Amino acid sequence: MGDEGGGFGGGGGGGGFTSTTTGDMSDHYLQGPMREAATKDAPAKERRSIMASNYPPSSGPGLTIITPQGSESHVEDAASVISRASADRRSSLHVPGTPRSNLTKHTIYRHFHRPSGELKNAEALERRFRAHKIRNEARYSYGDLLRVRASVIPRVLVPALLHTIWGTLWTCLYMLTDFRWFAIGSQLITILGVVISLLLVFRTNTAYDRYWEGRRTWATLVTQIRNLARFVWLGVQTRDDPHQSIERRGAMNLLLAFAVATKHYLRNELGHRYTDLHHLLVHLPDFRPGVAHPDIKNLPLEISFHISSYIAKCRQQELIDISQQTAMTNSLSAMVDCLTSFERIRNTPIPLAYSIHLQQTLTVYILALPFQLVQQVYWGTIPIMFIAAFTLLGIESIGGEIENPFGYDENDLRIEDFCHTTREELQRVMSRPTKLDPSKWTIPVAEPLPFFGARPSETTLTGDEKIIVNVVKDKH
Repeated sequence: MGDEGGGFGGGGGGGGFTSTTTGDMSDHYLQGPMREAATKDAPAKERRSIMASNYPPSSGPGLTIITPQGSESHVEDAASVISRASADRRSSLHVPGTPRSNLTKHTIYRHFHRPSGELKNAEALERRFRAHKIRNEARYSYGDLLRVRASVIPRVLVPALLHTIWGTLWTCLYMLTDFRWFAIGSQLITILGVVISLLLVFRTNTAYDRYWEGRRTWATLVTQIRNLARFVWLGVQTRDDPHQSIERRGAMNLLLAFAVATKHYLRNELGHRYTDLHHLLVHLPDFRPGVAHPDIKNLPLEISFHISSYIAKCRQQELIDISQQTAMTNSLSAMVDCLTSFERIRNTPIPLAYSIHLQQTLTVYILALPFQLVQQVYWGTIPIMFIAAFTLLGIESIGGEIENPFGYDENDLRIEDFCHTTREELQRVMSRPTKLDPSKWTIPVAEPLPFFGARPSETTLTGDEKIIVNVVKDKH
């Protein structure tokens, strides 16, 4: 006879009940349904002969369930069954904080989660000393004001200085000579300012949408690789065949190769001769050392063909069923769909006419600033020219910086880190056993009930537990 939920074990003959004793209700609650098979055969009158008695002096008022006949022999039979349980199972029935000397053979305590003070202190120390490592990765500080790396300063500094020199020449001509006919009103700033703002906002939003879509699509690719890795490693039954085990590991390498090959393909790095990719494909006939390698431009798509052939072979050998084949095929199709989305982002830039018109309009706007500012701010036109040129040209350059997020620039997506993380995850998966047996699980720890410190509510208990609660109410 086994136990279920750590709370019930069948006795011998006549559908007898196990003697189950619980301690203080504030510490140990009756949780989980007892086995229905133990009570369904007993008549209703016999089931109601459950008596509340036996108050262990060490644990306070308790509840003992005896057999309908009240015979002590049935209790002893159940106790003998419990005593034959494994040492691990007996240890899992022990409640933290309760002396093991109080745990008799015929006493079964529910295992509830009781927070440990030592664990709380350890968590507090962990948060205190590692808080600086748990921050938003996009950290900004005043030191970034002078930062050149990953900024647009190298791209806009020279154009901004050229525009400033242009403004300086007209300012000196206005301030040092009587040649002032070129000064005009500031109405042009207002008119062109609105147009420039709309163009820059559309430019940057479009570029960031492409950047974010690339990141979101790569996350989808990682999700499908994880799903397919789970199907391959745990779902394919190799039947202890060494050759099938080798094929399964080869399929796991192909999953990682798909991500790495996609990275190189998006950077226009064709072929497979790369340190992070070649060793993942050497088990394929076309990529073995010493043979003529085929000229493949779209390597990720070629890898998907090999993964698809592996799935078909597993189904042909009945290593997977139809539902698993469908799920694996859907994951592979989603991976190819991600590859197509990457190609669309890379091969569809902002229309050239829009980019040219934005740069032309922006240049005309900046070159016209000294004619409108010099008669109002005089020498202040020079620094204003530099600030305006640096700001507007910088915003336009940011759009071009993140338009293609798959390169090597500082502001591109960290595809190298994404591939490295995927490699580590798949390596950990392949270091695990290929079969996980739930029958080896022990009794799980139960979370505290919402009525902690009070008697259980009948609305939260099942049928057998409601009977016990009613007996307790009648007793007291």
